[in-house]
Amino acid sequence: MSAGISRGMFIAGIVVAVLTSTIISSVITMLWARRSSSVPFVSQHSLNVVTTNSTEWVDLDPMSASITVDGASRLLISFSAEYQGVREDTTTTWVWVRALVDETPAFSYKGTLSGAAVLAIRETVNEEFTYSFFWDEVSAGTYTVKMQWFVGSASVDATAYKSSLVVVALPAQ
Repeated sequence: MSAGISRGMFIAGIVVAVLTSTIISSVITMLWARRSSSVPFVSQHSLNVVTTNSTEWVDLDPMSASITVDGASRLLISFSAEYQGVREDTTTTWVWVRALVDETPAFSYKGTLSGAAVLAIRETVNEEFTYSFFWDEVSAGTYTVKMQWFVGSASVDATAYKSSLVVVALPAQ
């Protein structure tokens, strides 16, 4: 009596193992592809130096991106930049930043000025600024997200550089 398995059984076992592995890999690949397509994201990065002393909302160029979603989604918008602000006196003023989704403000949190986030400027400031904004729900379609800003006093020159905008569409529950 032989204590091992026959050559035919061994080859059949290898074939079954390879087929099983191939099927599992295919299923995982299909699931990953579905997951990737259901979580679209876009990003925009810039090393450009942009300056404003506008006391009205103006676009923070080139911080704009379009995202296409296949179904009901919630948008998570993350923006960061390095800011420099210079003010001639020692009083405090502010740089306001907001995200627009198709020209409507997305909210950073409830109770803010038109969804705006804020950075204080007293004399000279150099800071990194990162903020997230949310858009409750969008239906299938393409949406443009852009950043805007203004300063609280025309005596301030605010400069942004090393800017980054990331928009992620999460499936709505």
